[in-house]
Amino acid sequence: MPDYPADEAANKLGELIDAALAGEHIVIITADGRRVRLMPMRPRRVFGSMKGRVKVAPNFDADDNDFERLFYGDDPPKKP
Repeated sequence: MPDYPADEAANKLGELIDAALAGEHIVIITADGRRVRLMPMRPRRVFGSMKGRVKVAPNFDADDNDFERLFYGDDPPKKP
């Protein structure tokens, strides 16, 4: 894990970004000794990106008596 002083890191920031994107662990050290890790971020999730890829059964929300029996026994609660 290479460590770079802040002034050196500022001069070669483009190279360090490329190295971090390639999987290298980059640490930048400030003049007072504090350390910062340079690492790639995960891609953001896009709402609706799974549209058309997921199939839902037409009866997915139908009553399932066997399933209810697991929770309530043979005397399920009355439905409104």
